Amino acid sequence: MREYLSGWVLGMSVFLFLVTLPGSAVGQTTAREIEELFWESVECKSAGQVGAYLEVYPNGVYVEEARACLEGQLGLDRAAQVLIQQGLTALNYTPGPADGLFGGATREALRQWQRAKGEPVTGYLTRAQAEALVATGRDAVAAQTDAERQRQERDAAARAEANRQRKVEEERRAAKAAARPRELRNSIGMEFVLVEPGTFEMGSPATEPGRDDDETLHRVTLSQPYYLGKYEVTQGQWAAVMGSNPSSFSNCGRNCPVEAVSWEDAQGFIEELNLREGVTVYRLPTEAEWEYAARAGTQTAYHFGNATNRLGQYGWYDENSGNRTHPVGQKRPNAFGLYDMLGNVWEWVHDWYGDYPHGAVTDPRGPSSGANRVPRGGSWSDSARYCRVANRYRISPGNRGYILGFRLARTP
Repeated sequence: MREYLSGWVLGMSVFLFLVTLPGSAVGQTTAREIEELFWESVECKSAGQVGAYLEVYPNGVYVEEARACLEGQLGLDRAAQVLIQQGLTALNYTPGPADGLFGGATREALRQWQRAKGEPVTGYLTRAQAEALVATGRDAVAAQTDAERQRQERDAAARAEANRQRKVEEERRAAKAAARPRELRNSIGMEFVLVEPGTFEMGSPATEPGRDDDETLHRVTLSQPYYLGKYEVTQGQWAAVMGSNPSSFSNCGRNCPVEAVSWEDAQGFIEELNLREGVTVYRLPTEAEWEYAARAGTQTAYHFGNATNRLGQYGWYDENSGNRTHPVGQKRPNAFGLYDMLGNVWEWVHDWYGDYPHGAVTDPRGPSSGANRVPRGGSWSDSARYCRVANRYRISPGNRGYILGFRLARTP
């Protein structure tokens, strides 16, 4: 340390000598020449003299040479310098990682550290100080490495546990699903088909012929399985629960869809059926559940494709109905095994009518209120355009038109 002080005194003496020359001499000597004279008086192997130069000229012409002298004296490579800075950081001082070991911020941190240790405050290191800070930095890096390893181990353990729990849950769901019947029949002979959860594009693309502007295409995820009636609710089933038959086409027979029933009438039927069986599982499907089941994995205008001339194979509409309803199940089913999803009678769903969202949604149930409820699927009196899977209708929940019927959903 004595070397630092003596070197500093020597360097400052040279500087003071130069700047106190007689006025005529000062006038003859430029600041650059004064700095050159100062640097020429410095011995590279003298840390004190080099430090004195850097003290006077922190941004001088020979700063890089001065720093190289100091680094050479201490024998510090770049890795050791980084460890010194990390050591200072670990001791709660703030070096400047980008300005090198002898830059302004790091030198200030060194001064603070030296002051706290009660040692001469120079901003430069002795070999012993350098070794101490290198050791501190190495310990800090090791602690950080150990902490990072422990964190990674904790994260890995958490991921493994999450994966284990997810696998357990998947196995539980798979076992429950395997035990769940694919089809079931209730006390009055209504048949239901299991619909598994899934994601689909609800609505229609802008290029689909006949589309309306309320069919905004958006992604929907249904997270829970549900049962949907294999057929529309029939006149015979309505009569078995309600004791009457409101249908305009009552002469069609017990296996024809009940119609001339409002959304509110359908709710009355559901309430009576739940009471009859002592459950709360029967309901109308949501609009999303209805369309997901009607599409049966397709994204075309109809669940069988886009060709309207094939509609007559799957449903009753204005070109083949003879202006009346027909017994359920006489046409081909869709890929989910559901009959008459298109045509015969419009089918009430749960939702109030409203605009679709523009983004992805999960388990949507429509607006919380409104003026009209939604029926879907078209009817015996409608053209093929209105029997498209994406087509929507809106009507007062009290309306009892003879084109209106429904299909039940059942919660597993």
